[in-house]
Formats: sequence, structure tokens, C-alpha cells
Amino acid sequence: MKKYILVILVFLIFTVANTFAQTATLKGKVVDDAQKAVELASVRIKEMKLVYVTGKDGSFEIRNLPAGNYTLIVSRIGYAAYSKKIKVKTGLNNILITLTVSPIQLGQAVVTGVRMPAIEKNVAFPVEAVSKNELESTEPNSIADALSEKPGIDIARDGAWGTMVNVRGLSGQNLVYLVDGARIETSTNIAGGLSLFDLNDIKKIEVIKGGLSTLYGTGATGGVVNIVTKQPEFERSLYLRGSAEYGYKNVNNGYSAGLNLFAGNQNWKAKISAGKRKAGDTRIPNGYLTNSGFEDYSYSFSGGVLPLKNLEVDAEFQYFKATNVGIPGGAAFPPNAKATYPEALRKMFLLNTVWRNPFNFAKTISLKYYNQFIRRVVEIIPAQGKRVSPSSDHETNGITLQSELVFGKHYLITGFDFWQRTYEGIRETRNDIADVTIVDKPIPNSGFASAGLFFNDEIYLTNKLKLNAGARYDYIRIKNEETNNPLYKIVKGKKIYPSPIKDASFKAQTNYNESWSGNLNLLYSVAKNIDLTFSLAKTFRSPSLEERFQYINLGGIIYLGNPDLQPERSLSFNGGFRFYGKRFSAKVNGFANFFNNLVIYDAVVKDSLYKKSNVGKARYYGFDAEVGARLCVTVWNLGISYVNAYDTENNKPLPQIPPLNGFVKFTAPLVNWGKLDLKGTFYADQKNVAEGEEKTPGYAVYDVKFRSTKIQLGTVKISLFAGVENFFNRSYRNHLSTYRGITLTEPGRNVFVKIKLEW
Repeated sequence: MKKYILVILVFLIFTVANTFAQTATLKGKVVDDAQKAVELASVRIKEMKLVYVTGKDGSFEIRNLPAGNYTLIVSRIGYAAYSKKIKVKTGLNNILITLTVSPIQLGQAVVTGVRMPAIEKNVAFPVEAVSKNELESTEPNSIADALSEKPGIDIARDGAWGTMVNVRGLSGQNLVYLVDGARIETSTNIAGGLSLFDLNDIKKIEVIKGGLSTLYGTGATGGVVNIVTKQPEFERSLYLRGSAEYGYKNVNNGYSAGLNLFAGNQNWKAKISAGKRKAGDTRIPNGYLTNSGFEDYSYSFSGGVLPLKNLEVDAEFQYFKATNVGIPGGAAFPPNAKATYPEALRKMFLLNTVWRNPFNFAKTISLKYYNQFIRRVVEIIPAQGKRVSPSSDHETNGITLQSELVFGKHYLITGFDFWQRTYEGIRETRNDIADVTIVDKPIPNSGFASAGLFFNDEIYLTNKLKLNAGARYDYIRIKNEETNNPLYKIVKGKKIYPSPIKDASFKAQTNYNESWSGNLNLLYSVAKNIDLTFSLAKTFRSPSLEERFQYINLGGIIYLGNPDLQPERSLSFNGGFRFYGKRFSAKVNGFANFFNNLVIYDAVVKDSLYKKSNVGKARYYGFDAEVGARLCVTVWNLGISYVNAYDTENNKPLPQIPPLNGFVKFTAPLVNWGKLDLKGTFYADQKNVAEGEEKTPGYAVYDVKFRSTKIQLGTVKISLFAGVENFFNRSYRNHLSTYRGITLTEPGRNVFVKIKLEW
């Protein structure tokens, strides 16, 4: 036994020694054409998939880099991408990088939602990204508001606060939602999960459009929404900096305030953030959207240490709480009904360890654990003396072990992930006039656990053709407690146990699903600035707890789950064309998604009872495109998207499909004052609707926005933002906001202002 221990110790000593031997350090600085430092530029070693971010002085430092030949890629929004072959020798290497200003930004964003940092134009998947600058230039209420300006992405509303993302006609459980790599698992019948974030604390939002089950397992049949929060960085010397923002918009007399503080040096880093918002009822062209105000506040902490030169340990905590959130009534409630969230809460703890270059063939090995807790308390007052009070807790625990390996020309991502969501909830329906209280469960106490093994290989088959292929195996367990609805009634102080409602009661059971999924992606460089892409993905989705067990009564409209639902399976295709030039850029994607057992609501009794069911076969297809052009000193951006979806067995349209839509955006510099954006957004008529949906007419709205240059006052930089949304106060209706019967006119003219201080 001692002999084996000695052999293991010798092996470990040799491995550590080999890791630090023959390594190099690459130090550099990134500047612009005027030799001014470029902060927050992404510096990447292509062959090793290492990504670093420049500090305030434009500097970066990459340690423990094996000597050899590499491709150095540097990108920053607003600058042309930089790429150069370099030779790194053992010891210290210095380099100066100059970026050229380029206002055309297509393809320049660095995305992490594909489980590795990569520049958008080097990824075969169709990707959209909202940058920090884009978030700062407006005052969105939610993640969905911020994303709705991107081609192929639309917004559905349950009021001003609660919103949901629709990607190429798919939403809800057909998308995987992540925050800093941690899954967000919660109820999707009431849109609110993407409103539980401090937008002042978000660095960027990424959306990968199309099937991605290979990397994220169940749910990614329509895509992935990845929210990346602001994080501190390691820098060579001690630093302390921060920012503060304050915004106001008159459409709801709302304000927002945010604070971010960052500190660190070469061995540790830390961040503290806080935010608060308050808004009244939203103004619409013909009055007010009553009961649409809200209040929320948040704070977060994050930090990291380097106990070893190539070992990083990071921790993060986020807290967000909303109170007095109005849910505007409509057809689902009587005219005088009032529905609110007295409380909506999200807490997240995340611990991540990354070991860089542990072996010659291993670039990183990471282990991540997270706990995400969401509480939602709802209060509905349908009439005087009546009250419905559902509440629920959604808790998700997850762990991911992932490695990045290089074997010759192969770049492999392999790993294992496990996550488990548990649900507990209760609902009380009180009638004070009759002195009757009914207690039941909207969903049985239940759990959803998923374990998956995955790998993804990337290789250049030729100098022009890159192949990305992956596979994944998932094993899923769904378990619920026995639940007889109603649990009991209290009639004039006496508890009684009535007969169970058949469709709303469930026996205790455990179900299992397992599946293989895979993807094949090709990126072919036709010429220096022209790429063709092709993606093929086999995806799956196991129905959620809500879809299996739900029982919701919204003032007479009843939604029921179905425990006999079968898992969705789909085969998705995407073909793309990309052109990147100094004065003109374009990306065009066509897609098709073929489903078996797609889960939708069927109208069992029209306008009364809805129950989840499987569509035997369904087809989604369409296209989205964006073009950017620089004419003299101005920049033009044009986008368009279209999707159609059918139940192909019954030849019926599917619900929640956005109409043809697009935008035209014009950006012009105002001498030394800043930039002015003029934007027009149009939506065509939607006449091809599912049973129970309403047709909606087309419309066009126009926005004007201004962003100032940074004003230096001592050590403080001041930025000003202002704009007018829906400039002509157009009255219109979003087709995707019709599904739950809520009659909603979109917000009217909104004048907003914002100030940001940086130091």
C-alpha cells in the first residue's frame, strides 16, 4: 500500500513541476488609434481558448503560458477585431496592440453561452448579444425588454413588470435560462422570472438561437438565454473603482438607481452592487394601465482569490426582491379585479473553482455549485369579500464539472452536470361573505432532477472549414407527492374534506426519462470576410412540473397539467451567411425546427378550460437577418425576422407566433457631444392565429435616443442618456400578449433620462 502511495506522490510532484516548467508570461497593452488605453477589451489566445479582459489602463497579463506559436485575438465593441500570429518564448513577453475604431458591431461580441468564451463570428451557432452599452442607453424594465430589439427575439407581457422572451416562436420551458451559468427554474405560466434582475448589474445578455440540448440538456429545444453579471477582475496593482446610475422615465413616473463598487489586485478581487426601482401605473395612449406599478430592490456580492497562480476560486451571492407588483386584469378576471405580487424573491449562491493549465493537454478544469431560490406570492381579489392567495417556493441546486482539453487539433469540452428543482406551494381561496375558505395546491409538492454527461469537439478540418460536434446523455427523474384537490374547506370555522376533483388531483408517482442528443455545426470561410454556417441538432425536453401537474383557476378560465405528457423531441436546422467588412456587415439565418410531441395548451372547452397536450408533429420555420452599413460618419442597422409554425398532423397554426417584424436604426455623431439614435420598429398583421387567439393588426413605432460622450470632472467621468420611446404615442397591441386573455395596450410615449458616474 505504501508503494502505491509513493507512486501517486511522485506522479503528482512530476505533474505540478511540469505545469510550471517551461512556461511564459505575456504582458500587453491595448490602445486605440490615438494611443489612449482601451478598457474592457477581450484578449483571447485562440489555440487555448483563454480569455482575459484589459484593465482601466488597457493592460493585461497572461501567466503560465506554454512557450509556442499562438493566434492572439482582441475585440471590443466599437472597434474592428484584431488578430495576429505571435511567438511566445519562455519568460516575459511584451506586446502593444492598437485597435481601430469601427462603429459596425456585428459579430464582435464575446459570448460564453456555448460553455466556452468565443467571439460571436467564430461560433457556428446563431447568436444575439446585448452589450453593456446597449443596456445603458435605455431604461428597460426587464431582460425581455432589453432583448426585444434583436432579430428573432420578441417579448410577451403580463403587464409592465412581468415579461417573457420568445425566440423564433418558442418560449417558456422551450428555452434554458442561465445567470452566470446557473439555471433559473421556476413557474412560467405567469411571466416574471426574467424580471428578477438588477439591470444596472448586468454586463451583457446572450441568446443562442436554436437547439442546444447537447450542452444544457432538457429545455434547450428553442435556445439559451444567458445573463452575465458584472464581475471584478484581477489586476497587477491595487485598484478601487465604481459607478453609480440614476434614471427616470415619465411613462410610469418610475426611477431606478444603481451602485457598483470594484476592488482587487493580482491575488484577489471583490464587487458590491445594489439597486432600487419604483414605478407607478403605466401611461398608455388613451389613459393608464391600472394596477401596473411595482417596487423592487436588490444587492449582490462577488469575489475571487488566487490561492495558486493557476487556481481561481470565485463566490457570488445575489438577492432581488419585488413588492407590490401589479398584474393588470383583463379577460381572465372580472373588470374590477385586482391581482398583485405582494412578494417576488430570488436568491442565488454560486461557488466556482477553475484550475487553468493543470496538465499539458488540459487547459481548464472547473467545478461549479449553485443554489437558486425563487419565491412567488400572488394575491387576486376578484370581487369585494373574495380573495385568492397562491404562494410557491422553487429551489434549484446544481453542480457542473467541466474540462477543456486539447489533443492535437481537437479542442474538447467534456463534463457532467446535475441539477434538481423542488417545488412547494399552497393556495387559499377565501369568500368572507359566505365565510368559506378553500385550500388546495396549484401543483403537488414535487421534484425534477436531471443528470447529464456531455462532450463537444471542435476541430479545423482545413484552414477554412471548422467542425463542431457534440453528444449528450441525460437521465431525468420526476417525483410528486399524492395530492387531492381541494385539500380541505373551512366552512364557518369547521374544516371539512370534500370529494377530490378528478382532473386536479394526482397520485404519488415517480417517472423517468432518458435521452441522447447531439449536434453538428460547420463554419466555412469562403473568403477573408465571408463565412457560411450550418447547424444540425437533435434535441429533447422533458415536460416541466407545471405542464404535468398544474391546476390554475383564473376567474373561470382553468389551466390543467397533464401527467401523461410525453417528452418533446426535435430536429433543428440552421443555415447562415455572414459578411464582415469595414463599411458593411451582414448576417442572415434560415431555420427549420421539426417537433414530435410538442407540448401546447389545447382548448378543451373554448374560453373556459385549457389542458396541456402533445401535438403529434409540429414544424417551425423562418429566417432572421441583420445588416450594418457605415455611410460617411453615420451608421445604419436594419433587421428583419419571420417565423411560421404549424401542427402538421392537423394542419392548424400553433399559438404564440410573432408576426413578420423588423427595424431600421440610424446612428449619427453629434460633433463632440455624443451619438444620436433614430429607430423605427414595425410589426405586420398577424392573421394566422391558433384557436382561441385573436388576430392583431400591424403597427410601427419610433424611438429617439441620445448618449453623450464621457465628461471628465477630476477623477469622475459623467455620461448622460436621454430619449423618447414610442415618439408618436402610437396605440398598439403586442400579439404575444394575448395568450392568457389579458387585454394590454403597450406603453405610450416615454421620455427617459439617465446619468452615470464612473470613478
